[in-house]
Amino acid sequence: MKVETLKSWAIASFVAALAVLIVGGQFAKDRVPPYPQSVVGPAGRLSDRATILEGQNVYQRYGLMDHGSVWGHGTLRGMDFSALTLHKMGEFMREFHARQEFQAPFASLGAGDQERIRATVIREIKTNRYDPKTGTLELTQAQAFAFEELARFWQDLFRDGDPKTGFLPGTVPEDTQRKALSHFFFWTAWAAGTLRPGLSHTYTNNWPYDPTVGNQASPDALLWSILSILGLFVGLGAIVYVVHRYRFFYGETKGAQVGQKLLEMPLAPSQVKAAKYFIVVGLLFVLQILNGGLLAHYTVHPASFYLPFVAKWIPYSLSKSWHLQLGIFWIAVSWVGTAIYLAPVIGGHEPRGQGALVDLLFGAVLVVALGSLLGEYLGVKGYLGSLWFWLGHQGWEFLELGRLWQILPCSWWASSSGSSSCIGPWPRSWRASGRIPRASPSSTP
Repeated sequence: MKVETLKSWAIASFVAALAVLIVGGQFAKDRVPPYPQSVVGPAGRLSDRATILEGQNVYQRYGLMDHGSVWGHGTLRGMDFSALTLHKMGEFMREFHARQEFQAPFASLGAGDQERIRATVIREIKTNRYDPKTGTLELTQAQAFAFEELARFWQDLFRDGDPKTGFLPGTVPEDTQRKALSHFFFWTAWAAGTLRPGLSHTYTNNWPYDPTVGNQASPDALLWSILSILGLFVGLGAIVYVVHRYRFFYGETKGAQVGQKLLEMPLAPSQVKAAKYFIVVGLLFVLQILNGGLLAHYTVHPASFYLPFVAKWIPYSLSKSWHLQLGIFWIAVSWVGTAIYLAPVIGGHEPRGQGALVDLLFGAVLVVALGSLLGEYLGVKGYLGSLWFWLGHQGWEFLELGRLWQILPCSWWASSSGSSSCIGPWPRSWRASGRIPRASPSSTP
């Protein structure tokens, strides 16, 4: 198969994959769980949209996606916050009904009474009481009780820490932030537990699996999971077939000969200056290894280290953020350094002023790499205030770096391509308040 044919197939594959993402996004964007304008119980208002969105921002700014997860998306070193909240919601509701009806703890009741209360709690959780016309989410008395108990639970955990799951004391430093975060977690649990209007599954397709709150895997989820795995096997088989059918990578390797030719060629000034890029690549790679070792230690001994100040200064979420970002950085810098080195070889000459531009780009690389790593530390530690999103931690796994550190390299590229597709989602509360254009892409946890 000719190189031009391979290029055409590669471009077609990219376009097809992007088209699937765009079409799928169009179907999905109108099916996200609604943010209620107000959450009310029998005694009055409990929360509102602004507080829930602020809680989502708290989840992002302290890098909690790099410690736990929401709806299964994130790092599973800590708990899945939505799954745990939903499970404890059921526990609190069962306890509420037991004490209301029998003036006794749920665990002390007979099997028949327990089963009746379980059925009542599941029915209350599954019933969708959200009114799309008014934007009001109405909770039952038992749900309102669970709402308050869950707020206290998350307040205590993020204030006092949890050695078992690696959360340090003061992970979320302010009471108002912890309160908003608990409201956000309750909303994610509500969406995972209540049924979509007119359907027999929840907004998360009955995820997480938790029979105590009535969540069982739906037939559609099982069917598509099996089809996805079969599709993976078929795709891998097709690739193996094509590689051997058309004898890709067969014959003598040419890498050694090309490398020898490069060694024999005289070096241009820009090629000499490219060496410092690879020094940075090596340093970033070593830092990633060190963070990987720290993460492995935290897995066995959460929130502790041989040198106590390390565990205090570098919590799991920060180490995980750095580990991901360092991997992206050293790979990207190695590409840049390689491109700089090969440019005179491919072009046949070195343009005037190329060496100065190489130095300028190197300075820009250092600013973005070091600035983003420092910003992530300051953001997770709560030192950046309202600048957390721009300079600190955006909050999404693999998009940890602050938005400014993302815009800078993207702007250099976009200035020549006219695209801003490498910019990720803005905080929902910012778009809702009009602080950014409505055309910005939406985001969900």
